[in-house]
Amino acid sequence: MGSGHVMRCLTLASALRDRGAICHFICRAHDGNLIWRIEQDGFKVHTLQKGTGCKSQKETSKSKLQHEKWLGAHWQEDAELVQTILQKLKTDWLIIDHYALDQRWESMQRMVVNKIMVIDDLADRIHDCDILLDQNLVRNFRSRYEKKVSDDCVKLLGPNYILLSEAFRNKKRLSLISDREIRRVLIYFGGVDSLNITGLVLDACFALGRDKINYEVVINKMSPHSACLKKQISKFNNVVLHQELPNLADIMSCSDLCIGAGGTTTWERCYMGLPTIVIALADNQIKISEELDRVGVVSYLGHFQKIAQNDICHRINKMLRPEVRVGMAKKGADLVDASGVFRVCDALWL
Repeated sequence: MGSGHVMRCLTLASALRDRGAICHFICRAHDGNLIWRIEQDGFKVHTLQKGTGCKSQKETSKSKLQHEKWLGAHWQEDAELVQTILQKLKTDWLIIDHYALDQRWESMQRMVVNKIMVIDDLADRIHDCDILLDQNLVRNFRSRYEKKVSDDCVKLLGPNYILLSEAFRNKKRLSLISDREIRRVLIYFGGVDSLNITGLVLDACFALGRDKINYEVVINKMSPHSACLKKQISKFNNVVLHQELPNLADIMSCSDLCIGAGGTTTWERCYMGLPTIVIALADNQIKISEELDRVGVVSYLGHFQKIAQNDICHRINKMLRPEVRVGMAKKGADLVDASGVFRVCDALWL
């Protein structure tokens, strides 16, 4: 679904481990998976092999789950495999982060776990859980789960519960913007960017002709567009391509502007006080980006299918105005603090 889901689960698992918990991960071996990254952080991963998809198109249509195909297996088959693992582990808390799972899958796990927490961003399905975490800011964020969880479910809603990693929590917030001119722009569209929106943005930046601005471009080491991007920037001396960074904290702290997607990195940028032009890469990013634009935390340009190079150029020119960036940086920094993950841990620890 995106590297942000893995990273926020790693953040929570690390904080729980610091309190003495033993945490395991269960992941399916989809193409481009980040199982190696989880193991690198010292966690045991129970791997489910890449599946063959749902049993039938008819069953898929009955479920009405928009993202069911992302599971890579029929939900019941998946649930049974996970049950077997959890039973052996004698699990206290099961924490679920997947758009293709709902109350049917969750209810099956009740036989083998004590309690369940669900991490969600969409509010598009019913859950069977004891805690529901949705760290996003949308207009109706306090009420949109009222008929989707039980009355006794504890709801952790909004940016007070942002799962901010230790790398950011420990980073001095150097990037609160002053009235200086833009010197460094960070371009980052998540761990996948299969559509190469990075390349489109770079073309727009080059079209501006501002040689005094340096561009820091971050992509995944396995990016299918790596060779294309290297060729694209080869004629320019003011672009650095990063293919393997442990985190974005350092590069964000010395950037004046970011151009990126509307995923989980949004909250890291807010915390660091980094003004951002947001381009939505998926439908689930639209409502959140629209609301953050409304409250002045980001500058939302639109869904990638509806924007062109000229739109990006125009928005960058607008962001050159210091007063725009200063206001955005302060509002973002006020919205997100470093304690969200600890608030979630407290709820789990009760």
